[in-house]
Formats: sequence, structure tokens, C-alpha cells
Amino acid sequence: MSGIHTLTMPKWGLSMSEGRVNAWLKGLGDPITRGEEIVEVESEKIAGALEAPASGVLRRRLAAEEDLLPVGALLGIIADADVADTEIDAVVAEFLANYVPPSEEEEGGGSVPGKIEVGGLRIRYLKLGAGGEPLILVHGFGGDLNNWLFNHATLAVKREVYALDLPGHGESTKDVADGSL
Repeated sequence: MSGIHTLTMPKWGLSMSEGRVNAWLKGLGDPITRGEEIVEVESEKIAGALEAPASGVLRRRLAAEEDLLPVGALLGIIADADVADTEIDAVVAEFLANYVPPSEEEEGGGSVPGKIEVGGLRIRYLKLGAGGEPLILVHGFGGDLNNWLFNHATLAVKREVYALDLPGHGESTKDVADGSL
């Protein structure tokens, strides 16, 4: 069923568990270009426009404005113009039959930053995901592990991903002596 793309409620932050559909920016049958803003979504902490994951035509809008839906819920379908309605209906039915809202732990409610001692320094970290090749996220100057707020969960879908507060940043040890290794 190529040429059919789902549009789902995003997870914009570690604590986001649901979002409200504020407004559809595109109507049914409108042509869509990948990266184009399609629908405005709002969580408790942030509001923004969801961008199209692919180009095509907006063929289904499964969420109405003002609907409050869990992360991952099906909002709409983008498909090529020549895709049959029956194929789209099958994708929607399969999605709805298999969709399970994330548990509290998966939502980030169970994900709390930890701290470890390394070489006499206290380092704060946040681990998400399991399995796969581990990935370490290192922020830039003046940042902390929250710099990865919008990427961390997505990167952790198939692997362990650690975001760190480097020494002198965030809640890690502030005293870094002369800073040499």
C-alpha cells in the first residue's frame, strides 16, 4: 500500500501525552507538499503546526477541530491521487485496530533524569528507549539535556538513547576545575 502516509498526533516533548487539534490548515482534497503545515496542534506546554511527512493529497481527516487525542492517534491520511479509496480505508481500519495509546511510562511519565558519578563528577542523564545500538546526545555550549526535548523520544524508538548534562551545565556538577581532560 505504497503512496499512503499516516498523519499522527506528534509527541512534542517528554511529558506530552495528548494534544488538541486546533485547526486544519488544509482541506480534504488539497494537494500537500512534504514539509508543508497541515494542522495546528496544541499540548499543555506548546502549540505548533504539524508538517506533512510526505507529498500527496489530503485524503482523510479523521480528527475534528477541538478533538483531544493521545500521542500517536491517527489525525489524517495523505495519499497519492490515484490511490483507491478502498486501499485508504484498509490502512485506516488496520491502524485503528492496532493502535494502542502509549502507557504512562512510554509517555515519559516514568522517565525521570538520573545522576551518576564519573571521575568525581556528578552527571545528570535521561535514558529513553531500549535495545539497539546506544546513542549519546551531547548538547552545545550553554545547553543541557533538555536541548533534545523534541528529538529524544523519536530517536529512542528502536534503541537506547541517553541525553546528558555535561559538567558545568544543567544539573550536573558545576565545578569543572580547569576544564582539561
